[in-house]
Amino acid sequence: MGNFSRDTFDPLKRYVSVRLQQGVPLLDADWNEMDDIHRSELRTFIKWFIGNGIPANSDGSKNDAFRIAAMPTPDSENFRILADGSNDGSGTNRCLVDGVDVFITQDIAFKAQPLHENYSGRNLRVAPDAIPVDPNAPKIKSIPTTAGSYLVYLDVWEWEVNASVDKSHLVNELLGVETCVRLKRAWVVRVFRAGEESRLPNHSYYLLATIARQTDGAVIAPEHITDQRRTGINLSKYLKTPIYAEQGSTVVDNQALSSLFTQVRNTLRNRLANQTLFVNAAPSDLDRTLVYFTLQDIFQVCTSGVTQVLTNNVNISDVLQLMLLLAEAQENFLTTIDQHGNPSNSDKTNFINEYRRRLKLLKDEIATASLINTYSTQQNINIWLSIGTEVARILRSQQERLVKGAAQAMFQKFPFLIAPGDRYSNKSQQDELSINLGNSLLNPVAQACEEGSTINLDADMTRLRVNLIRKDYSTSWYVEALRYMKASHGMAGEFATIANLYFDYAINFLSSSAR
Repeated sequence: MGNFSRDTFDPLKRYVSVRLQQGVPLLDADWNEMDDIHRSELRTFIKWFIGNGIPANSDGSKNDAFRIAAMPTPDSENFRILADGSNDGSGTNRCLVDGVDVFITQDIAFKAQPLHENYSGRNLRVAPDAIPVDPNAPKIKSIPTTAGSYLVYLDVWEWEVNASVDKSHLVNELLGVETCVRLKRAWVVRVFRAGEESRLPNHSYYLLATIARQTDGAVIAPEHITDQRRTGINLSKYLKTPIYAEQGSTVVDNQALSSLFTQVRNTLRNRLANQTLFVNAAPSDLDRTLVYFTLQDIFQVCTSGVTQVLTNNVNISDVLQLMLLLAEAQENFLTTIDQHGNPSNSDKTNFINEYRRRLKLLKDEIATASLINTYSTQQNINIWLSIGTEVARILRSQQERLVKGAAQAMFQKFPFLIAPGDRYSNKSQQDELSINLGNSLLNPVAQACEEGSTINLDADMTRLRVNLIRKDYSTSWYVEALRYMKASHGMAGEFATIANLYFDYAINFLSSSAR
């Protein structure tokens, strides 16, 4: 027993630090109380905020540390206590018990523990951490061979080691005396018959397994052992830190992810309101309802995503899982509108095929666990879904300029239209033409961009052609107006591609009947 003046540590006093004053003696009791305070705080935190159990291996696989297993040749009084077995150097072959950490370096048989009452020390593999043995610890009793239920416990305690046990480490040869003693943490595995557990003071216990012996003298086979360890404990997986990833000009953080989920929801809602999701002409109310249900699934994933990221309740792995749920919800929606949406047409088929192509790219990026690429791919889907709406907005915002310019282009190509006494010889007639060009040309093209469909544009151009023929007007005049609008809208990239697609459609429609 170490030579101490006194033991002053009392956790109920709630002391958290020892402050040494100048010009006073340094006492062993003060030093030891400081160490006891620190150890008690750490142990309390681990015990109450992490708990007992085994961590996962570094690769996330299940850890075998302290798992109870049958002997290679099953025995009625013996079993194996396994080490981790991962051999990955991660040091995960450990267990937390009542706030303290114990580890096992190699497999050991129950009867090979040096404290076992029948341990002989000969021809038995003993893990180095199992020795030296606390001389004051009680022996490990053999397992009764009678039928019944048995509890296998990990017993953990600390004992004092002095120079008589470890002289080379505790005695400095220059001094020749023992200056400090050490506390050594020890563990053994004990077995109790259920209901007959016996616990020692100042020892901590953790249930590793239960054994069900069916008959007297039966061997302990694998099927008789039930693992009771709590595995995979990891405080970090419950602590969610703000998300941040950056690549070039793309930054993905919690706010960006919230905006992404919101955009998916709002874009699909807008398309639904604008009747551009191919459900407005579904065969029946039941068909429409089925489509609405799948849209609701997408909206729910988006709402959950916004809530999770804004409350810092997700990590990158969680976000990727949310993105996978969103991708699957979008795929389910496409399958449903294919089966229950508007009757089959080329616009719907093209929309579904292009959406599915983009979703495949999204799932490929999710599989690579790249947050930046996953975010960018869904963002591109959002842009693709909403680009027609944005193109329509831009066209309508320029209506006054475009229709007046289109009228002037008509007059330049066909100057007789403004000759004295002709159709548009005065300003009021020219202003009326501008309004007519907006209603009959620009608005139908903008609506087609918004809808992603030519169905209504077909009807509008047919109606326009009939009216022109009835008034003995030439469709060539209106073709010229459309060409001006196409050349003058000022958009570029994908926006121009979408706008030009529908301008060209209207131009070709009227040109085919030009006279």
